[in-house]
Amino acid sequence: MDLANRILSRRGLGDMRVNMYMLSSAESEKFVKSVEDAFEKVQMEGHNPIKLNLQEIESPNPPN
Repeated sequence: MDLANRILSRRGLGDMRVNMYMLSSAESEKFVKSVEDAFEKVQMEGHNPIKLNLQEIESPNPPN
């Protein structure tokens, strides 16, 4: 887990995009909280910078 986060951070993708939660099937409330936590962390990181770069490459702004 730490390795994945370090790699993502070095690549400029943010180190909060990968999370692991240990849950049992009987822990529905904990599951909901885990999903909400992961969603909030990804929202804080913002858009995927790789996807944004690809969009810029695929549709560059024409010169004026």
